[in-house]
Amino acid sequence: MALPPLPLEIVSKILLYIPLSYLKYFHERLPKGDSLKSIIQGEIYGKLVYVAGNHSDSLEEREDTEAHLVPKYSDVIDDHYVASIEELRALARRILKAHVVQMKIIIRTHRTLQTFLDFCNQYPEFISEIPSICVVGEAQSLRLLTNVIYWENITHLELIQGEEFTMILCPPHLEKFSIVFLDQPTQIMKGWPKTLKSIKIQDARCAKSILLPDSLQELICHDSMELWTTYPSSIRLLDLSHSISDVSCIHIPSQVRDLSLQFCDLKDEDLRQIRFPPQLKRLDLKYNSIRSLADVLFPSSLIMIDVQGCLINRLDDVCLPDGLQELYVGSNQLKSLDNVIFPQLKLLDISAKNKDHNIFNFSKARFPSSLESLLADGHKTKDWSKVTLPICLKRWTFSTVEDSRYLLFPSNLEVLFIEFPESSQSKFCDLKLPSTLQEISLHHGVSSDFHWNLPLLSTMSIKDCKGPIQFPSSLIELNIQGLCDQMFRNVQLPCGLRKLTSTYPFAKYPESLTDLEVHLPGNKYSEIPRGLRRVQHPPQFRPSLEQKFPGIPILDATSSDLNEYFNTAEIDWS
Repeated sequence: MALPPLPLEIVSKILLYIPLSYLKYFHERLPKGDSLKSIIQGEIYGKLVYVAGNHSDSLEEREDTEAHLVPKYSDVIDDHYVASIEELRALARRILKAHVVQMKIIIRTHRTLQTFLDFCNQYPEFISEIPSICVVGEAQSLRLLTNVIYWENITHLELIQGEEFTMILCPPHLEKFSIVFLDQPTQIMKGWPKTLKSIKIQDARCAKSILLPDSLQELICHDSMELWTTYPSSIRLLDLSHSISDVSCIHIPSQVRDLSLQFCDLKDEDLRQIRFPPQLKRLDLKYNSIRSLADVLFPSSLIMIDVQGCLINRLDDVCLPDGLQELYVGSNQLKSLDNVIFPQLKLLDISAKNKDHNIFNFSKARFPSSLESLLADGHKTKDWSKVTLPICLKRWTFSTVEDSRYLLFPSNLEVLFIEFPESSQSKFCDLKLPSTLQEISLHHGVSSDFHWNLPLLSTMSIKDCKGPIQFPSSLIELNIQGLCDQMFRNVQLPCGLRKLTSTYPFAKYPESLTDLEVHLPGNKYSEIPRGLRRVQHPPQFRPSLEQKFPGIPILDATSSDLNEYFNTAEIDWS
């Protein structure tokens, strides 16, 4: 007996959890007239991005039938679907049925805007019915839009070359404003609409010439000079990274909940001068010259402290707030966690990026029983097997010089990253892994043909291991990197795999694969499954792949991709 179809209301809710690129792919393969098409169209086109100057702008207008509506994959930017001019025309003519509630217009230069201006003149009602519009580009481009866009609907502005912006161009219902100056004098800006809640400023010579409205809730000011001495009491988020030179001149409003002072060259004495707001929740002090937190009086309200990339060498003299939930102290100069008293943290980041600053022993560390995430990779640790870890730990990243036979794991662990030394002979089959694991990453070590016994594992990453490998059948996403292509030749990939990233091509891919990245050519060209929606391959494969898979983006693997995986400074592509 066939099951009855799900009600469309339930289907609509299910679609909310499916990535836009998947929805687009599914939509293009539904038969014309299918009731699902209009529902999926609403999900895809409800939030749009239009990039003026895209290649599609130069294409001639196509026939007004659904079959000709650019049935090609499009990118997604900030959860917004990137639409072509043909798709905008189809939406305006109701060929595609969707109510657009948000639209972002990205203008590369004002010279690329003409196609969109013509569209706005042709379909003024369509543009006027979009309740929230964001414009990204030059102020000069903004002027060109004034005559074709319903100005009251512009709620977000993101401008470069801010010197050209004047308050005459300010929309009356603006909610978010972002501006980048090109090292030019800053003009006085005042008279903001009462709706403005967020301002972001970059590279202003005189930031205080931008008068802050009383309604402001978020202020981000980077790489700027001559800051304000007072701020509106309504501000909840304040980010002055790269901008502070003298903390004694800064008065932080008492209502601030999120404070960020990254890259401000703050020293210990500066930190002691700052009067933190009494209700502060999150404090970000990354990449400053802070050596000690010993005499810092943190507000008891703090739930997050981030001091990554500073010069801190000890924590046993620090008084942390009792309610603190997340502490990021990675990439400092810590040598030990002995005698450190942690509050009931949920997340602790003590990872190391500098090989000269390692914690070799953790056996005396007292991790809080509440800890759910422990990020400790980068240390050449010798005694993880002797460390008592919290039972509730769900995420653990670490490096070790111990043999895999002696490592123990919490029974509820879900995410695991282990880095062995490059010369390690530790065997993966000796790891006593909990069956609760959903994601695992293993760097170096020795693999063999064995059953992992990890029924919930969906994501795996393997880098530079030795020996044959058998992948768990439950995998959906796999990243496998190696400098030798032998390990890629006779390996069988899981039949349900959807996303694969690898150094070399495999001999055969499963038909379930939808996303493929291969960074170096192999000895033989592999057959590509027809269900792919995204391919990234070495440049020499591009012509044959484009011919075989029209409409699927064939991206070139570049040396920057390889640097990410291999940490190499240069790649020889000769």
